[in-house]
Amino acid sequence: MILGFLLFATVIARSFPDTPFSRTLVKHLVEVPIDAVKKLERRHIILLVFVLFAGQSLAVFGSAELALAYAIDMSVYYDLLIVAWTTSALKGLKTNLFSLKLLLLRRPQRRRIANGASTASPAPALKVEPANDEEDIRQAQAA
Repeated sequence: MILGFLLFATVIARSFPDTPFSRTLVKHLVEVPIDAVKKLERRHIILLVFVLFAGQSLAVFGSAELALAYAIDMSVYYDLLIVAWTTSALKGLKTNLFSLKLLLLRRPQRRRIANGASTASPAPALKVEPANDEEDIRQAQAA
């Protein structure tokens, strides 16, 4: 029955968009629910999910007030848990990106030669000290 009504409303709204009836259907079936959804916050959605999935176990408490108070308490707890988990994940991502940045800064940079080939930056010149073997050469010449 409801599906038939929604199909009828969709056909009317698509076929005759300029009629007052079609505008009324679009306003009440599309715009009003969208405005209501825009007002929802994360805590409302968590509370709704908790009440839907734990509805039978909340009936154990007896009164609806106690069950709702417990559901609100649990939704606040899960909300804080999600915030802490997301913050931890973002901090880990920031640390990993920083490590990657340091790794990229340590790599030798490549320069382009005129023909387009790339070469690594030249290694620093090593300071070569002469060997201290002059005495050995003099002894060998004297013999």
